[in-house]
Amino acid sequence: MPWIHIRYRVTDYNTWKQVYDQTAALKRGQGWKRYRIFQVAGDRNDLLVMEEFASLEQARTFLQSDDLKNAIRQAGVLGTPEILLLEGLEEGLP
Repeated sequence: MPWIHIRYRVTDYNTWKQVYDQTAALKRGQGWKRYRIFQVAGDRNDLLVMEEFASLEQARTFLQSDDLKNAIRQAGVLGTPEILLLEGLEEGLP
């Protein structure tokens, strides 16, 4: 399944998270399966967000949506987020 990785720099994590949580119902309707949020180097305002979608087409549709653009504006995102659309090639355990 495809993953979207987005690196955000935000003004305030709590404000960003509130807007992020408000997008959940919309994303579920677009094939959203699960997410992970990481802070980079201990900075809660420097985030890496990983979201899994059911299909590559659904992930692309979400990335191109006005809903995502509006959420980014409302959430206090600084600059332009770095967005990667990933498809798995291999997975394993040591």
